[in-house]
Amino acid sequence: MQKNADEDVVELYAVVEGHVQGVGLRYRIQQIARGLDLSGWVRNRPEGTVELICQGKREHLEKFLLLLDNVGFPVHITARQSQWRPIVHPVSGFSIAS
Repeated sequence: MQKNADEDVVELYAVVEGHVQGVGLRYRIQQIARGLDLSGWVRNRPEGTVELICQGKREHLEKFLLLLDNVGFPVHITARQSQWRPIVHPVSGFSIAS
């Protein structure tokens, strides 16, 4: 049985904790996502975390997570919660939301 190409297109929801605001992380996430042809958004949350949604091929999203986890100074990620889910509301492009 042949696999449908859309089966590998999913959404990644993540919340990143640590020293993640005021250090350019949202812009770095946007660069990484665009480089991997991912759609979605990233934003700061009031409690000091960064929240994001990325949509695209699962293999690209897995690479995104590896790059995110190793983004380096001055960002210091202490925890990352992530969840894979089907795309319900497709997003075009990748933006920094407020």
